[in-house]
Amino acid sequence: MITLHNGDKEIEIEVKDESYSYEAIMGEYTLTLYFSHPGYLEIPVGSWCDFYGKRYSLKRDSNFKKNGERNFEYTLILETREADAMLWKVRHTVDRSIKFSYTAKPHEHLRLLVENLNRRSTGWKVGDCIEGTEKVINYNHTYILDAFNQLAELYETEWQIIEETVEGNQIKTIHLRKVEYNKENPLKLSYGKGHGFKVGVGRESGEIPPEIILVETTDRNIDYSTYGSKYLLLPKNKTIRFDGIKFENEEGFDSTKARIYKTDADGTCVMRADKELTTAKEDSLDCTAIYPSRVGTVSAVIEVNKKNNFFDFVDKDIPEELNFEDCLIAGESMTVIFQTGMLTGKEFEVKYIHEAKDKKEARRFEIVPQEIDGITMPEPEVWRPKVGDTYAVFGMQLPKAYICNDSTQTGASWEAFKEAAKYLYEHEDKAFIFTGTLDGIWAKKRWLQIGGKIKLGGYVDFSDTQFHPEGSLIRMIGIKRFVNNPYSPEIELSNEPVGTSVSSDLNKIETNEVTVDSKYKDALQFTKRRFRDAKETMSILEDALLNFSGSVNPITVSTMQLLVGDESLQFRFVNSKTNPAQVSHNITYNASTRILNAPAGIIQHLTLGINTLSSSHKANEYKYWDLVEYNSPALIDPAKKFYLYAKCSNENQTGTFLLSETAIKMEGIAGYYHFLVGVLNSEYEGNRSFVELYGFTEILPGRITTEQIISPDGETYFNLVKGEIGGNIQIKTGSSGLENLSEWEAAHKEIEDAGKAAEQANNAVEGLHGYVDGVFADGIITEAEAKAIEKYINTINNAKAAIEATYNKLYTNVYLSGSAKTGLLNAKVTLMGCISDLINAINAAIADGLTTPEEKQNVDAHFAYFNSAYADFNTAVEAANRAIQDKLKEFSDNAMKEALQALQDAEDAGKAAEQANSAVSGLHDYVDGAFADGIITEAEAKAIEKYLNTVKNTRAAVEATYNKLYANSYLEGEAKTGLLNAKISLFGAIDNLITAINTAITDGQTTVEEKRNVDDKFALFNSALASFNTAVEVANKAIQDKLKDYSDQCFAELKVLNTQISAQVTRVDSLTQRIDTAGWITTADGNKIYASKELENGNTLISYINQAAGETTIHSSKINLEGAVTITALHSDLQTVINSKIDRDGLGKLAFEDAVEYAKLGTTIVVGGYLNTELIKVRRIDADSGFIGGFTIEGGRLVWTRSDYFGGTSRSLKLGSGTAKEGVINVTFNAATDGKFGVCAVGATAGGSAAIYGSSKSNPTYPSNYIYAGYFDGNVEVLGDVSANGFYPRDGNGNSLSVLSDVWITNLDSPGKIYKQKIRIIKGMVVEMTNT
Repeated sequence: MITLHNGDKEIEIEVKDESYSYEAIMGEYTLTLYFSHPGYLEIPVGSWCDFYGKRYSLKRDSNFKKNGERNFEYTLILETREADAMLWKVRHTVDRSIKFSYTAKPHEHLRLLVENLNRRSTGWKVGDCIEGTEKVINYNHTYILDAFNQLAELYETEWQIIEETVEGNQIKTIHLRKVEYNKENPLKLSYGKGHGFKVGVGRESGEIPPEIILVETTDRNIDYSTYGSKYLLLPKNKTIRFDGIKFENEEGFDSTKARIYKTDADGTCVMRADKELTTAKEDSLDCTAIYPSRVGTVSAVIEVNKKNNFFDFVDKDIPEELNFEDCLIAGESMTVIFQTGMLTGKEFEVKYIHEAKDKKEARRFEIVPQEIDGITMPEPEVWRPKVGDTYAVFGMQLPKAYICNDSTQTGASWEAFKEAAKYLYEHEDKAFIFTGTLDGIWAKKRWLQIGGKIKLGGYVDFSDTQFHPEGSLIRMIGIKRFVNNPYSPEIELSNEPVGTSVSSDLNKIETNEVTVDSKYKDALQFTKRRFRDAKETMSILEDALLNFSGSVNPITVSTMQLLVGDESLQFRFVNSKTNPAQVSHNITYNASTRILNAPAGIIQHLTLGINTLSSSHKANEYKYWDLVEYNSPALIDPAKKFYLYAKCSNENQTGTFLLSETAIKMEGIAGYYHFLVGVLNSEYEGNRSFVELYGFTEILPGRITTEQIISPDGETYFNLVKGEIGGNIQIKTGSSGLENLSEWEAAHKEIEDAGKAAEQANNAVEGLHGYVDGVFADGIITEAEAKAIEKYINTINNAKAAIEATYNKLYTNVYLSGSAKTGLLNAKVTLMGCISDLINAINAAIADGLTTPEEKQNVDAHFAYFNSAYADFNTAVEAANRAIQDKLKEFSDNAMKEALQALQDAEDAGKAAEQANSAVSGLHDYVDGAFADGIITEAEAKAIEKYLNTVKNTRAAVEATYNKLYANSYLEGEAKTGLLNAKISLFGAIDNLITAINTAITDGQTTVEEKRNVDDKFALFNSALASFNTAVEVANKAIQDKLKDYSDQCFAELKVLNTQISAQVTRVDSLTQRIDTAGWITTADGNKIYASKELENGNTLISYINQAAGETTIHSSKINLEGAVTITALHSDLQTVINSKIDRDGLGKLAFEDAVEYAKLGTTIVVGGYLNTELIKVRRIDADSGFIGGFTIEGGRLVWTRSDYFGGTSRSLKLGSGTAKEGVINVTFNAATDGKFGVCAVGATAGGSAAIYGSSKSNPTYPSNYIYAGYFDGNVEVLGDVSANGFYPRDGNGNSLSVLSDVWITNLDSPGKIYKQKIRIIKGMVVEMTNT
């Protein structure tokens, strides 16, 4: 049953058994349906159906035969979109001519044809394309399909169109390359029961294969006067081996498959050297694209005079010995042809400067401008050289090494030789075409294993015991599938090459060996996973014959551990058997083709054969198997579900993938293990879900151990094996840090410019659309309206030119490649075609001054096409943006890897040096003991030799680790030189030490001088080792500093909301994982500014300023205010209080408060243990030493001193216990400084007081009702004069005694009674005495 669709209508027809599809390489793709119907059936052109993963459409009316009123026999021939290429012709994209010549490389030719296809349809894309030289193709009323064949024939390759449905849209991708699949894992077929082919296998012989290849070469860069030949010659009488892929001396060369080729004595042809000629048939090969040359890279571009189009470029990598000025050929001018960049294929005359002169740097080419395609090139905007472009030089004969170097098998002669050997390898085998029909019973049993290999270009390992016993790899070039019997297709096989492909670094031709491993090999793809898929998987697993009992279905489970997985499934895919590391294995299901793909790989089982419990096992203890790639047939029955097994031999290391509808026990089939890789669920909503089942998941409190976390739609994933996150991941707080890369600014501008240009075009088209709608309303176009429309169209053409210019800049960005680049190209081609078609539709509508409804409808449709193409172009620009970001992100990622590697290398170097130190220390200790008696016994000599060997081994280890560190590409300058010198010194010290020891022990005795010399060498070694360790640290730091710019990532975020505006910038140091953040928030209530920084010890510094209408708070570990600070000081309420307070207490309090307020306006500096401020009010200060004003704290005492003129201490005050002769308060002073008192006390108070008070009693007595300058409670001794105005003695109880006051006592005898005396007493004291 076949269902035909036309719009929302469906027609179901029962087709006859002879109905079939046929497909051939570079041929037709048709579906022929035979059926009968009881009456006439109208089947509209455009009706379509899907068959075997392809969509077929009815391009022409159906054929039928009427055998009666109720008997119509129909023949429908439906075709794929490939047939559209036969409907339309090739037109020039600029002037729309249909007869023109086009000179370009293969990719540009293919791009021209895709643009023409998108001119009439949509969804055509450029796919894989060979590399090749520029060649001319003449288009003369050529259909596009014929142009594909013309292009493939010119470059001796093939083309292929692959259709697929993406999000409901039909995408047609055109590839220009050899169609090859499954070459490494071919389908094995031969004649006979159980071998695949039914009776009727036939063979047709092809042309006689060539045995001698005559090689045509060029005279380019050949100087006949010195070379001796006008044309390039092959190496004369030389041989070379080639295995079909690699030449000898190339990595991967397989000598067991190699053939030997040789050149003749004249250097003009190539033939086999390991077999005799039989037919000696000759063929010829054009190798004129190979010539002596050097491909250089532009390292700098100098804009000499933009106005006059003068541009020079520099190639700093040109070696000193290659002076192009000395290589000129007489009569020829030096030219360069650019190999990449915007000037690709353009040739310019140049002048070369080898050595710097006249202020012009060395290795400089001065380009002579010329007009190309109406443009003077180079020019400032687009058509100019750029750094990184490659070029080749012509008009000269290069040194001999560039022409023919027999010792290295390089140079143009050897390139031509290798090219001819490749050509002969591909064409020398006998050509056969085999046809046969698969045995349907045999095929149906194996359909899941073989169905996916039956595809155009798929290789078959074909053999027949009678007529083809040796067997050979042959491609399928045609497949006929019967609709009602799909398991028995007719297959056409041929080993005759359709053509070779072309690739070149220097416009050379070589065979293209394209192996298509997987349609999605570069993209990790997970299928959508729904709840019904999970439920269905449960039922599948119940039948999977694993070591589990039935399922449980509780509402909740509370446990400490959950282990998901079976011991038999503990295997993984790895990259190597000797040093296995787990890799992701991307098994994908293509919903469009309904094919499951499992790539080739290596699996390692982690439990089979492991019988001992150990912390680790060697790699060779595990079991490994090599699995070949598997492609299923189209799984057209939507209800079926499948198990995917790895079927592995238990006798060797080979295995295959097996898709099965039934479960198989691990050891259920003798000779094989069957490991369950995953299950493919039944089809639902046009798709299937594939889920992997190997490995395990463990859930513990606070931890999950697993390999992948995938979203239900399959679009977002965390691959923990690869360390990869994919899908629509949004980091809300910022970008990827690409702004730190110097390359990003230019790339970002190109992307923005492309978007702006597209926006201008969109605005212009919208303006035109709005105007046209109004103008077309009345069906009449006036002259003024026509002029206005013309003005709009001119604006669109200008915008179109702007798109072209900005697109060219973005398209040529060196960081844009792959599908993103191709997508941008296709989107641009489609957009340009839509703009041109729109303009043509409008011009056609207004040409006669009238517009019909049909013309209006046509114009509206083209406006709609433009809007769709415009949206696709913007999407493509975004995709290019992401691709460039991803490419640039690699710089940061690579810097991180380099940094970590440098850390490891430095650590390894340090460990190796430490091992060397330990070895030398052991040697030192032993030598000291052995040398003690001056005699070296044989045993001691052997022991010393063993120590010396250990030292030598560690020296080698140091050498190895040093080499890795020294070779780091980010190590340069003084750090690199220092590391080299330190290593040389260390190795010299080790060698000198070993020599000194050997010299000392060679005669079996050691002298004092020899012992001293050895000790000196040990000392020098220790010094050199210390220097080497320092140099390693310096080198490591230099590398980290170099990489720091790459590894830092910055994230910036700006939010504008109704209630607030905020901004934040975050920097993550990828090397230390420390995070710095700063930002601000503004709301109606105020502002907040904040910053934080993570410290090495794990702590975080935070500072902020909170500003509100009423107050402002500043919080920080350190605040610096620089410059004058002015403040309107006191609050008015406080000033009123001051004015009302006149007493001492009040004023003192206010003075203190004022001091506090003033201090609050000052500066406080706290740095480490340093504090600088104006006022501190605390409950307690603990200090052992310090300064307070003029006082110092010394030994727990407060000390104040002043110095005299000569620096001595003239006065001092000490508070606190001192020496035995010092007081608790100790004062000293002299006359060297101002001031007359040591201690000065002034003042008194009523009710008994003293300015100075002293007591020596435990129960002291205090003054009462009298005022004293000094009051002493206890004995007073004065050693010197006492001057007083009175004396009042007291009794033993402290009571005052009466004394005489102001009286004279007379008639007193003098000593010896010589004369009489009198004395005067005032207040009890004798104040005067005289003789009478």
